[in-house]
Amino acid sequence: PNVKDEGTPEKSLEQRQAGGQVLRELDSDLISFQEIEKGTLLRAELDREVPGAYDVVHLDGNDERSSDVAFASKHRVLKVTSHK
Repeated sequence: PNVKDEGTPEKSLEQRQAGGQVLRELDSDLISFQEIEKGTLLRAELDREVPGAYDVVHLDGNDERSSDVAFASKHRVLKVTSHK
C-alpha cells in the first residue's frame, strides 16, 4: 500500500470496490489469495467490503521474495498446517 511493488501500480478505490462487489455477488465460503504482502491489509480490505464475513488466515510464503499466501473462510478456522 502506498508503495510501488515490482512496477505494479496500486489499485484505485474504484478497482478495490469492484473487487468487493464481486466478493459479495459470489458469496463464497472459501477464497484463496496469493502474492499477499501483509495479512493485516487483506483483513482491512475484506472488513471494508464484506464486514465480518470472513476469518482470514495469512501464511508466510516459501520463497525469498516474502510473497505470502492467505485464505478467507466464512467458517472459523481452528487449525492450519503448512508443509514447507
